[in-house]
Amino acid sequence: MSDSTCKQKQCVVCLIPFHILGAFANQQICQTCRAVFQINMEPPLKKSLELLRTITVEGNGFVEIDGNEFIVEGTSGLGYRFEFQNPYKMGVECYRSKSAALNPDNELCLHPCIDLDDEIIEIPIGDLVFTYAMTLSNDMDCAEEIETLENCISFRDSISFSPTQKEWNEALDKRRNDAAQQRFGGPFLVDEEEDVWFDEDFDFPDDFNVIDEEVFGANDDSAVAGLSERSQERIDRFMLDLERS
Repeated sequence: MSDSTCKQKQCVVCLIPFHILGAFANQQICQTCRAVFQINMEPPLKKSLELLRTITVEGNGFVEIDGNEFIVEGTSGLGYRFEFQNPYKMGVECYRSKSAALNPDNELCLHPCIDLDDEIIEIPIGDLVFTYAMTLSNDMDCAEEIETLENCISFRDSISFSPTQKEWNEALDKRRNDAAQQRFGGPFLVDEEEDVWFDEDFDFPDDFNVIDEEVFGANDDSAVAGLSERSQERIDRFMLDLERS
């Protein structure tokens, strides 16, 4: 958080005073305006930026700014970077800690999808950033309503409350590899309790008709007895393609 005694200057874009941070002493445009790419200050936009300024480091707040990205720490201890994606949504990255979010080199992250309740009505960019900042900084409470935040917290807790960079990256690599395997056909996890019925005897109803293989399809040269001619043709084409490959 910035020192309350540090100097201020007025942004030439939004005309809102901002605290001068060390590395940006010669800037005429505040970091907030740079981050949200705003040059046309309509009254609703200026009002929303005034609200946003109250929670950023340029206004003695808790939201850090790095280029066009905002950084906050959640009550869970996780760190988040988020940036403007479209008028209705911010792109979010979740890191193992705020320190990791501030220094993301060699740090892997999760990408939780977080949508506003109403993506039809466009709201001023300042209000959008403010909403995401407050949501992410209160991630423990908001996780009760936002499943993707709950997943991030649960993933971190499955490692440790404060995982090292190595522990976090290894766990995230494993998570991604497992997801990739399942996306392309396996391995698929089977619930043994749900799979028990395969080993149990099944009582067929009295009127259930069982096809006698000796009567139906016994002399059929097809791969599966009793198939229709059309189905058999499909199987034959598949087997032929398989042999050619």
